[in-house]
Amino acid sequence: MAFAWIERMFPVNEKKEMHVETIRGLACIALVSYHVVGSQPTSGMSLPADDWLSILQQCLADVRMPLFTFVSGYVFVAIARPGTEWYQLLLKKVRRLLLPLVSVTTLFWLVRHMLGYQQTPLYLAYFWPYEHFWFLQSTFLLMTSLLVLNALCADRNGALTLRQDVRNASLIGLVGAAVYISSGMVPVHVFSVFHAVHLAPFFMAGHVLGVMGRTTFAQLPRTARPVAASVLLACIVLGTTQAFGLLSIDSAELRRGLSLLAGLGAAFALFALRPRNRVLSWIGDKSYAIYLFHVFFTAATQMVWSRMFPGAEIHLVYLPALVAGLLGPILVQYLILRSPVASWLLLGMRRPVFRKSDPASA
Repeated sequence: MAFAWIERMFPVNEKKEMHVETIRGLACIALVSYHVVGSQPTSGMSLPADDWLSILQQCLADVRMPLFTFVSGYVFVAIARPGTEWYQLLLKKVRRLLLPLVSVTTLFWLVRHMLGYQQTPLYLAYFWPYEHFWFLQSTFLLMTSLLVLNALCADRNGALTLRQDVRNASLIGLVGAAVYISSGMVPVHVFSVFHAVHLAPFFMAGHVLGVMGRTTFAQLPRTARPVAASVLLACIVLGTTQAFGLLSIDSAELRRGLSLLAGLGAAFALFALRPRNRVLSWIGDKSYAIYLFHVFFTAATQMVWSRMFPGAEIHLVYLPALVAGLLGPILVQYLILRSPVASWLLLGMRRPVFRKSDPASA
């Protein structure tokens, strides 16, 4: 009953595929959980590296962001529709990704600055990896690379076949995988280039699945589900054995190769399983707002907790911070969407158009 009331207030876009949003909901929970715990002992809950909660987060290290990226590629439209041009698609991505990158990064930087944190200069935060906002930079580079390559391969009328789009995406993904595994490039951190190379196989594989394999995966027989579940379990076991120190891989190339296989295997397995859960799909439907704003709420919850319950068991803050990191951004999105200007500035929605008679346009 309570969730039904919440769902009416924050409805789900019924046009989206429920299993895709369910998977994205899982990715959101994994991402928020990771930032609640912290990537190192000096962040998040400030847990030591050998703490059981820190180790559990490392079990999903090869799945968490690859899955998020795979879904982004799956829903990405790379082919210009009739009446549109390639640059129009690119400008849409500029609005959707780079505008929130600037606005939300600025807001987050200012909040941390007022709290006395030492951090990189603000102008560098827009061009270098800064906190979790690096994902916007790398995703924009991946989308742009595919759009530009498709534009170069299109005919004089701008037409491009789905097969050509798949070929181009596969090429970018394979090159990214080869460079990442072989460490064939010096880490380039400007605009998160290095992260884009790492995530290229996942984004492009998701895009290929969305373009060519959507119907095939929807028609997989039930007998394929045990196989997919086994693959998913194997990927999780691989990450678990490494996180607990039960498996040591000396070769860096082999380690990176297994990391790519684990991420791709888990993503394809989940899409083959096609899980459907109303709560998870409701969370996944709000994934962009959760990604942008969850750190505000996880950090605030931990600060309030430490002041209200000094000396309390630190693990007890995990669940409240996780819930706040999921529900807080959903409430923020609800408030933002009530303002066309805020929606454009903070979420990259369509630019508001004011009528001449509107006083706000004066």
